[in-house]
Amino acid sequence: MEKTSEQLVTIIENVWASTLGIEVKRGAEGAGPGHPGHRVYTSCVTITGAWHGALTIECHEALAKEAAGLMFGSEEVSVDDVRDALGELANMTGGNFKNCLPGPCQISIPTVVEGGDYDMTLPRTRLVARVHFLSGEKSFAVAVHREEASSRPNLRTTFA
Repeated sequence: MEKTSEQLVTIIENVWASTLGIEVKRGAEGAGPGHPGHRVYTSCVTITGAWHGALTIECHEALAKEAAGLMFGSEEVSVDDVRDALGELANMTGGNFKNCLPGPCQISIPTVVEGGDYDMTLPRTRLVARVHFLSGEKSFAVAVHREEASSRPNLRTTFA
């Protein structure tokens, strides 16, 4: 799990610096983006092939809007811009992460969920790593979930 966490730290630092010009650092465990009554965005990509699982990025609305503004070069961003930006961050992060995995793997189109109070379930998976990050005072988390080998007969990964 520590190797996966360290890979995520390197990938996230590189992706956020090169794409957004934001320096991020690893935050304290448990310092995730969720705060009661605040809007949170979760972007997700699935990875299939020699390895099966998913990568998620959970981000508080303020940081999500900041990231979208930086990505698209605008101070005014729409909800669609925020979704597109977080989906692209998950896509870039997942693409870099899949390059660390064995054998050929493919990455899905990103999915983005948003709201103030929701649970996102990745059936038939177990949490492999969850790393918390800080961009200034704003936090976000990146998690990797691996599909359980016992569920492999159905190769589809679904979200409930």
